[in-house]
Amino acid sequence: MQITDIKIHVVEIPGQKGRILELVPVPGLRRTQYTHQSHSTDSPAHRLIMRVQTDEGIEGICGVNNGASNPAHMLALLRTN
Repeated sequence: MQITDIKIHVVEIPGQKGRILELVPVPGLRRTQYTHQSHSTDSPAHRLIMRVQTDEGIEGICGVNNGASNPAHMLALLRTN
């Protein structure tokens, strides 16, 4: 079975403000550890939906973490691996 197509759909959620996740170091530890902080934006909230299709007709749909990356970058990574 081979993946033949990967698409990411951006769905806006009207009436909700968007959020950005930022990775920040956790202070006071002997080792490096990160957590995230959330910040509001003026842009509308959105969700990313990924759809994967195979040559055998199997299709999968899942939600994608919005803070991970932008959709174009995610598609490029998935298509090369």
